[in-house]
Amino acid sequence: MPYSKYLESRNPGLIVFLIDQSGSMQDNYSSGGVLKSKSHGVVNAVNFLMHNIMLMNQNGHTFKDRVYFSVIGYGDKTGTAFQGNLKGKEYVSISEFADSPIRYITEKMNGKDTEFPIWFEPVANGGTPMCHAFVKAQEIISKWIQNHPDSFPPIVFNITDGESTDGNPSTNMKNIKSLHTSDGNVLLYNLHISGNPDAVPVSFPDKLNGHSDEYSIMLFENASLLPPFAIDIGNKEYKMNLTQNSKGFVLNAPYKLLITALNIGSSIVEYNMR
Repeated sequence: MPYSKYLESRNPGLIVFLIDQSGSMQDNYSSGGVLKSKSHGVVNAVNFLMHNIMLMNQNGHTFKDRVYFSVIGYGDKTGTAFQGNLKGKEYVSISEFADSPIRYITEKMNGKDTEFPIWFEPVANGGTPMCHAFVKAQEIISKWIQNHPDSFPPIVFNITDGESTDGNPSTNMKNIKSLHTSDGNVLLYNLHISGNPDAVPVSFPDKLNGHSDEYSIMLFENASLLPPFAIDIGNKEYKMNLTQNSKGFVLNAPYKLLITALNIGSSIVEYNMR
């Protein structure tokens, strides 16, 4: 049965974040009830998720390296987005991650002030070279799979607010999803965010209904089907009505939905660790 491998120190998993850092990410976004830039909101959400996963892997004063992280930014430049001691690294273990935050911030998360470390800062410049980002991700994931052929398949979150400016990334997305370990193919989540308070959010649909512009269709069609563990946590903990045909796609996501999508997509960390 695919997507059933445990995450273990001897056989860890990889989570990859592709972060849109284009100029439009300077636009407003309500982050935790406070109006900030979309780049700020995305950075907070991803850093907060990584911090929570880090804590799940803490054992006293040490950390179990059951998960590795990779963060790729794409905008004026495309490449690894870690800063400080982790700058330039393609993927980083939990234990190395825990030792290398660039600073700590306090933000409203889930309605309350929360302090957590961050490993990369908001950036918003240039276009949206999504094709290039997926090429870079494919290089990193291919290396990972070569070294971890029997691991739980890598999970990729592509978080964007706009259309690709360097071509149609459909083929690049298909190439990513064709990569696999012995436990299944790479999982791709396409998460589209919006700063428009009147935009209608769509979460993990099995069809798009009236939301049929070409760009939305492309992101929807190229997202992976939700694996069983994600469907289970979505329905039980978030009271969704997910089906076997639900896809890893959200459209016009406000901040709360972005957090939910990241939690559901990465819930394997909570489900299958030992």
